[in-house]
Amino acid sequence: MIIIKKYILKETSKEEYKVLSREEKVCPICKSKLTPIGSRIRITYLISGKRVSVRIRRLRCTNKKCYKIHHELPDMLVPFKRYELSAIYSIISGKENQVGCDEKTIREVHRWWKGISNYGQTIKTIKDFKEFIHDLYLLFL
Repeated sequence: MIIIKKYILKETSKEEYKVLSREEKVCPICKSKLTPIGSRIRITYLISGKRVSVRIRRLRCTNKKCYKIHHELPDMLVPFKRYELSAIYSIISGKENQVGCDEKTIREVHRWWKGISNYGQTIKTIKDFKEFIHDLYLLFL
């Protein structure tokens, strides 16, 4: 998975968006060029609770020794989470009433956050949270 910061979300239908990357694509493992091989749908929930589909590209490393497949994930999404970044940030910062989700989801987000928040970074803004998530993901590549 590659988290991208420069992109455009293009609405392709009522509840589907396509991610158009504006970044150079290099493999995070071997730094070789990546080429598109297709796309897939990522279901996500906005802070309002609205369910939308986001089409993200699948990219393959051109280095035959690596040859890994990566997905371009816009930084508005959190790896392996269904809610967008602003919704998760609202939950962990105590503003659960601003997020359109149920109590179970709120508990799960708090449990997830408790497990990863001990990595020593102070989160004061949503920008800090976005950078923390990106850096945390890079640790596990």
